[in-house]
Amino acid sequence: MKSADVSREFDVLKRGIGEILDKITKADLGVNEEIFFREEDPDEMSAFGRRLAAEAGYDQRKGGFNDKVIHGFTSFFGPQDARVSTQRSGSPHLIFTCLHEAGHAMFSSGGNDQVNAANMWGGIEAAFTKQMPDSMKISWEEVGNTGILLSTIQKAFPFFKDIKMDEFYRAMNAVHPSLRRIGADEVTYSLHVILRYELERDYFSGKIGTEDLNIAWNDKYKKYLGVCPENDTEGILQDMHWAGDYYWIFPKLCFGKYL
Repeated sequence: MKSADVSREFDVLKRGIGEILDKITKADLGVNEEIFFREEDPDEMSAFGRRLAAEAGYDQRKGGFNDKVIHGFTSFFGPQDARVSTQRSGSPHLIFTCLHEAGHAMFSSGGNDQVNAANMWGGIEAAFTKQMPDSMKISWEEVGNTGILLSTIQKAFPFFKDIKMDEFYRAMNAVHPSLRRIGADEVTYSLHVILRYELERDYFSGKIGTEDLNIAWNDKYKKYLGVCPENDTEGILQDMHWAGDYYWIFPKLCFGKYL
């Protein structure tokens, strides 16, 4: 697929999402935002998120957790070693970070003996490597198992015990333009992906240079999402895919959600 084809499709998607986002922004959907914008004890929230990841299938004998980073990611060191890193936080959003990254870890360390012997652990092809664990996390985060998640979190944190299912589901899927792709809602998620693709396209074509990337990043966040990073840690340095040489993975992330 040529970049011109990707750009054409993304331009259509970008306009459509913008129209939907504008309607949602103007509407009063009655979402109780306090549900996911509150702070519990960080140690308790971390333990809860890790427990859910284990119940979803993450085997910590093949990895482990730490909470020493600003933006969550997973490191793959071998077929039996996939380590999850998260931020230290008491926010319920930490639950989804744990589940998201555990999805990557489970996929990377879930190969059978033949796959591992052939040194193909972690996924045979890049689109598959990313899309499969992201599908795992999406099933937990936005679509399915909402009832299980609510009943479990109600037992762990008193604040949630009187929250009704519909109220919880609406809050979990609230649309909020934000700075972080990994925490984005289903409406705005693709805008995070598209602007990263556009930066890669323009960089490799020579349209912009390395010294211009952070400025271009901030400008696109203002234009597409109406938010702007206060610094590069919130902005362009948040995405470890480029440091890990995962170039051109963003079109696959986006198309994988719709095709």
